[in-house]
Amino acid sequence: MKNNSPAEWNENLSKTIDLLRFPLALWVLFAHMGPTMVNAFNADFSFFSWHGIYNFLGFFLSKAIGIVTVPTFFMISGYLFFANFKEWTWKGYKKKINSRFRTLILPYFVWNILAFLLIILNGLRKNANVQEFISDNWCSFLWNCNAWERVRYSWLSWDTYGTGPIDLPLWFLRDLIVVSILSPLIFLFVRKTKIWGLAVLFVAYMSYFWMAWNVFSITSLFFFSLGAYFALNDINFVFLARRHKLKIILLSVISFGFYFYYFKVDTDIEGISRNLFVFIAVFFIFIIVSILAECKNIKPNKVLMSTCFFIFAEHKCAPIDALGWTDVLVHKLIPEDGYIEDTICLIIVPFIAAYLLVGLYLLIKRFFPRIAGLLSGNR
Repeated sequence: MKNNSPAEWNENLSKTIDLLRFPLALWVLFAHMGPTMVNAFNADFSFFSWHGIYNFLGFFLSKAIGIVTVPTFFMISGYLFFANFKEWTWKGYKKKINSRFRTLILPYFVWNILAFLLIILNGLRKNANVQEFISDNWCSFLWNCNAWERVRYSWLSWDTYGTGPIDLPLWFLRDLIVVSILSPLIFLFVRKTKIWGLAVLFVAYMSYFWMAWNVFSITSLFFFSLGAYFALNDINFVFLARRHKLKIILLSVISFGFYFYYFKVDTDIEGISRNLFVFIAVFFIFIIVSILAECKNIKPNKVLMSTCFFIFAEHKCAPIDALGWTDVLVHKLIPEDGYIEDTICLIIVPFIAAYLLVGLYLLIKRFFPRIAGLLSGNR
């Protein structure tokens, strides 16, 4: 690690965040590929067979690295929200919320209303009865009409599960809107409780000790508050991660090993090891990308950065679902039918879908710049 000055470390942090934006958006697509997986140690196939390779890559790309992306976004968002907001003022809060109305709230409503209308139009096109769909979802499509991963842990008496709006990936945006609105309370919480308050949130995050609310998740609250803690205490988390990089790398490998070994075998150990892996891997990502930004002088592509929100919002937006359509198309183009084909598709489909969406966004921006701005969160 170089003996950089504080100003150089701050510049590195800014470059690292910018450099991460498009890869994180791309990796969300890997998370949503939804490969069919079993526990590799109890499987009836060889680990080094094509089925075994597909099974491991599906776990690594989708269930491991893929689930680190959203917590990383939350931590970056918390840091950026409070980076220039060290002393609380309601004027500053109003300015922040007004800014986020354009970049978060407005596009959130636009995308979910668009998805709702497209599903209705698609149903009418197929001569389906859409009345039941409308009556079941008209109150919830903006908030929690989708639910997934219902799990119960031995220390809880209730199920835990995630919820999301009709454009499912935008649960991240829903949570981000909520924690942004709650930022006065988060500011006071971080200022008054310091590291001990974060420790309580960390325990809640690790243990899933959080009600399955349709409001926001413990993941959003913990990682947004963690980013706020770094900002309010002038802690450069890239410098912090680089200083402890050997420990972070070792703990990432160990927690990943537990998560992989107990996947679909022991719910309790799997859940704790998964959350521990995610927490540590967030900093692991910053170590790698900050080194690339510093040593290799890799710079972010501004065009790709401007498309991140559009990719994130559209790739699973039913009934268009660019990721699903691309997966179907690539499977038809590859002549092989089996786990070799599935492995190839698992790797290349997210890249193809992402760059198709980049092209689509640039096309919309070329002819309808105002619509493009609205669909991309005015970025």
